[in-house]
Amino acid sequence: MRKRHFALSGPPAVLLLLCLLFGISSCGKKGALTLVSHEKPAAPSHLTAHHREGVIILSWDFPAEKEREVAGFITLRATEGEFEKIASLDSRSRSFRDTTFKEGTNYRYEVLTRNLAGILSDASDVVALIPFPGPMPPREITSRIIGDSVVLSWEKTGVKTLYNVYRTFSKGVYGPAPLNTFPLGDNAFHDIFFIDRPVYYTIRSLSENLDEGPPSAEFAVDPGQLVPPAPQDLRCFVMPDRIDLSWKEPQAAWVTGFRVYRKIGSEEYALIGETQIPSFVDMYNPSLNRDYRVTVLGPSREGPPTEIVGACRNPE
Repeated sequence: MRKRHFALSGPPAVLLLLCLLFGISSCGKKGALTLVSHEKPAAPSHLTAHHREGVIILSWDFPAEKEREVAGFITLRATEGEFEKIASLDSRSRSFRDTTFKEGTNYRYEVLTRNLAGILSDASDVVALIPFPGPMPPREITSRIIGDSVVLSWEKTGVKTLYNVYRTFSKGVYGPAPLNTFPLGDNAFHDIFFIDRPVYYTIRSLSENLDEGPPSAEFAVDPGQLVPPAPQDLRCFVMPDRIDLSWKEPQAAWVTGFRVYRKIGSEEYALIGETQIPSFVDMYNPSLNRDYRVTVLGPSREGPPTEIVGACRNPE
């Protein structure tokens, strides 16, 4: 059996005996001992490790419903010799950041579960890596809105370079996990377009050995800054009791509606209504000649107008 260089205290036998003899109600609560406490706990699963400028990030899975039965996790590391404890973590932890390593050294990691009685699980799978400096971050990030997606593109930083994309709704605050499930070989990424809030991105380059470099400059996709296009193919149809307007619907999924303005004679254009569909019916006195102006509305901005002048004339 492999030796590990750390010690954990055993269960308090007196408290356990009292719980068994008298059925103390608090014995089943977190922090107290039960019969379950003396069973070997489940080991963490899906342990992964990746190196990012100055830190090795370990991540693992453990069932949330079993947190009440465990005290926490023990993180161990080895180089040439035996595994040694480097951290004790609480039961809610699912990751650990190791900053006490040297680049170019071969490291192995494993994680154990410790229950309330101090009993250890079997070891998780072992992950190994040799950290090296990561590549430079991408530059020239751009975005396009296509339907209900935002497409990020950037300048490649190397022939064999891979990429990770990170997203946040809180400017400058990013989690440890990228959006992409696997490192990207292409210099583009499709994400959901959020029409109701600004979204921030940063992109990191990875070497072939998955060493992750520093982050790119933060890139914002703010729907409030989107300017809608002008309506296309605006048409006017004069009826005996009304005037019908129609135009082509823009392809942008983030369009929220349309505004219709009317001008009669020498008057200025005045807003007469809004619509969510590319048509509008003006019931006001069809016998009067008039001009129209239509604009497209975005999440926060109104686009440039399209005008129809001299076409909406009542037949003599």
